[in-house]
Amino acid sequence: MSDYRAHHIYHAHALGVAGNIIRPIPQMISSLASTSLSPMGGHGSDHVENFELKGIVSFRSAFVEVAGTHDKETDTHSTISSAVIEKLEIMGGIVTADRVVARLSSHHPMSAKQVKDQPGKQKPADKSLGEPSITPTGSYFENLRVAGYPIALSLKTHLFCEHDTFSKVEDEHKGKLRDSLLCNKLKGAKGKHPSLDRFYHGLEDSPQTHGIYICSMANHLDLKANPLYEHELENFGSVIYVPKFGVIHLAELVIERYSRRLNMVRIHMGSPIEGTISAAALFSNGTTIPPTGGGGG
Repeated sequence: MSDYRAHHIYHAHALGVAGNIIRPIPQMISSLASTSLSPMGGHGSDHVENFELKGIVSFRSAFVEVAGTHDKETDTHSTISSAVIEKLEIMGGIVTADRVVARLSSHHPMSAKQVKDQPGKQKPADKSLGEPSITPTGSYFENLRVAGYPIALSLKTHLFCEHDTFSKVEDEHKGKLRDSLLCNKLKGAKGKHPSLDRFYHGLEDSPQTHGIYICSMANHLDLKANPLYEHELENFGSVIYVPKFGVIHLAELVIERYSRRLNMVRIHMGSPIEGTISAAALFSNGTTIPPTGGGGG
């Protein structure tokens, strides 16, 4: 008997560090530690040690990994993407961390049962049971500091494990996940920095745009609530504004129906150096073809 199983195309990539400096001296920071997963699954990794672009970014180690496999017992296609950066230092110590860990795990269940030929009945092709479950379990910062100040931050990964599908996020964006949506914490950000103005304008009073929810596992951050020290930093949830420097975005999670994008550190600098730097960035997705039937190969 023929197997009418659909075919799964894997899709994942992981990045350690990359950036683009515009001034005073234009220079690209090419992708350092990066890998992509084959459409057929399998494994990929990359490792860079002891990198330094003096005064801009340095790290002791950056390791990234992707993997995609099929579990025959559960008939589920699983994808893992991860990035681990140790002893990260950006812009002469404006941002430092002993360790930054990003991790996305996705699971695409398939219809496992085939029906036998029966008179008058069609042979259904296998198809995806719906949206994938994608979770950020295992993502964290260790000894994160901004402008020398410790940022005590326990990421709320559990919320996005509980709401692991797009439909669950849709159902709860006004409930448990409300405080994780970036649009709900950017009210006072206008006029602080050009990148924040553009960012806020795109999210103003909108829980989603073009079917995308932009959240953060760090959006509960409140630097003013720490009575142990006074500082010049301002934060709008997960977004930290450093005067005369720029803006730091932490643990962003971009949620679409069939994919997730995680950016653990994303920096927009404006003065005296202008440019952008990303650290520990992941993407996870997967596609089953044909999506609804037709006898895949």
